[in-house]
Amino acid sequence: MNFTFSEDQEIFRDAFKKYLEANVTPEKIRSGWEDNKPFNQARWQELEELGILQSNLDGKYGGLGLDLVTSCLLVEEMGYYALPEPAAEQIFLSNLLINKSTDIAELIKEKNQFIGVTHSLSPNILFLDNSSKLINLGKDSISIAHSKDINGKKLKSSDPSRDLTNFTSENSDSGLLQTLNDQKSLINNVVTSGMVMSAAILVGLSRKILDLATAYTLDRKQFGKPIGSFQAVKHMLAQAAIEIEFSKATLYRAAYSLDNENPLQKLHAAQAKLQSIDACEMASKNSMQAHGAMGYTWEMDLHIFIRRGWSYKQVWGNKSLLENYIMNQLEKDLPKLGSTYTFI
Repeated sequence: MNFTFSEDQEIFRDAFKKYLEANVTPEKIRSGWEDNKPFNQARWQELEELGILQSNLDGKYGGLGLDLVTSCLLVEEMGYYALPEPAAEQIFLSNLLINKSTDIAELIKEKNQFIGVTHSLSPNILFLDNSSKLINLGKDSISIAHSKDINGKKLKSSDPSRDLTNFTSENSDSGLLQTLNDQKSLINNVVTSGMVMSAAILVGLSRKILDLATAYTLDRKQFGKPIGSFQAVKHMLAQAAIEIEFSKATLYRAAYSLDNENPLQKLHAAQAKLQSIDACEMASKNSMQAHGAMGYTWEMDLHIFIRRGWSYKQVWGNKSLLENYIMNQLEKDLPKLGSTYTFI
């Protein structure tokens, strides 16, 4: 059995990584903060031209039709570079809804413009002013409206790269507002996809946070030696690296399960999200400690990625919700508890 990625997957990921490295730097992220415009429309257009936004969109809608494992690799890199634009949400939430529902696809003509998605696990609207439509997922129904018909209150996020609006109400002034009932199965599928998406972002963020700490400890010297050569510092960073490697395995398995409609896909997604939260928390804590007092300063880039991690740990399933869900699922079949069951 071969668990490695294909050559095509690696080429696509590496090409996208080169784009992000050149176009999503900490300096450009800070510039968006200063201008109060974290969403860069020109960069969004470039993501469309690269095929990123439509990477997993069905071919009949002009997409590339890539599998979710490949999309997961792309989203992981979005996390690594802290891409402000919600391309991950477009891929794992909006595109999934379009692919799986003909009714939704017919209502959304602008498939490369940002389509916002809200749910009780992610209730605040992301980049309302930069979206064309909003899809609101209820308990068993889905409503779709023009973004201009949405009423809400702007919120201040701990992550300046996230423009948030608290949803209050929607109206049908433009005549678009429509509600699709009996959509519980589709909504559950989107929730699962949201868990995988946020897990991928957290894994990417964890990698970046660890890389920043590694670079700092090799540069910072005490007693004439880089502090990264001290055993205590090595152990801290090694612990974070191990957690990240465990996260990768659960993440790719969850993406594969989602793509292949595995009956245990939600359990796999919950495990991936929980493990990615643990990895990001350990990477953040240990990297901050490795930086010392410098890690808390605004001038250091570290906080850009830690703040993003705080945000994605809370949406599409926080730690307590995931722990309870996983335990409830495993308790249903205790005789099968173990690696044979949990890693199917």
